[in-house]
Amino acid sequence: MIAAGVLGVGDGEVVLSDSSSVNLFKLASAALDANPHRIVIVTDDDNFPTDRYVLEGLASARNLDLRVVRTDIDEGIDPARVASALGDDVALVCLSHVAYRSGAIADMVAITTAAHRVGALTLWDLCHSAGSVPVPLRESGADLAVGCTYKYLNAGPGAPAFLYVRRDLQQRLRQPIWGWFGQRDQFAMGAGYDPVESIGCFQVGTPPILGGYAALEGARITAEAGIQNLYPDQRLLP
Repeated sequence: MIAAGVLGVGDGEVVLSDSSSVNLFKLASAALDANPHRIVIVTDDDNFPTDRYVLEGLASARNLDLRVVRTDIDEGIDPARVASALGDDVALVCLSHVAYRSGAIADMVAITTAAHRVGALTLWDLCHSAGSVPVPLRESGADLAVGCTYKYLNAGPGAPAFLYVRRDLQQRLRQPIWGWFGQRDQFAMGAGYDPVESIGCFQVGTPPILGGYAALEGARITAEAGIQNLYPDQRLLP
C-alpha cells in the first residue's frame, strides 16, 4: 500500500521496519560499503538533525569526509550547490525531500541526476513528504529512501518506519544489522546468516504488529484520497 499508493513505486521495493533513524543508518551503511573507495558523504546544513547525526557518526567511524552544503532555510536546497559539492570521491548524497522547518521541496530529479553523473548513490528522507506531496522516486531514479508513518500517514507515535531500495540494487547492497527477519529460512534457526533475495533482507527483528496495522491503514486512506487531491500542484505530479 505504501509502495504503490503513496510512493508510486513497485511491490517489493518498500518494507516497514524499525525507525527512520535506524533505517537511515542501515541504508547509508550499505551504500558506503558499496562504494568502498569513495571517501565523501554529502548532506546539507538544514537536513533533519538526526540525519546529520547519523551521517556524522558514520563519517567518524569510517574516517570519511562529511561535506555539508549550505541551504537557505526558506528557499530550500539549491541543486546547483549540491552539484558543485559532487565529484568522483563522493559515495553518498543524503538529503530530505521536504525541509522540516520551512516545507521547501527539493528537486529530487535534478539532484539525483547530478549524483548519478558522478557515480554516487542517493538516500532521501521522506519523513515530511510521504503522504503530503508527490514523491518522484521512480521519475528521478532515486536509489534509496527512508520515511516515517506517524506524521502525514497518520499511524501515530511509535508506528514503524519504512525504507525503499530500488529493485536493481537489492542484490548489490547488504545492510549492516543482520537480524533473523532478514534470514532466508527464518525458523530453521540456522547457524549462519543467509539473507533473502528481496527487500526483506533489510529487515532486522520482530516488527510492531499493531503499529504496522495502523501504518497500513494510514497509507490506505492516503492512497484512496489520492496525492493529487492532497497536493494539487500539477508541477510535482508524475
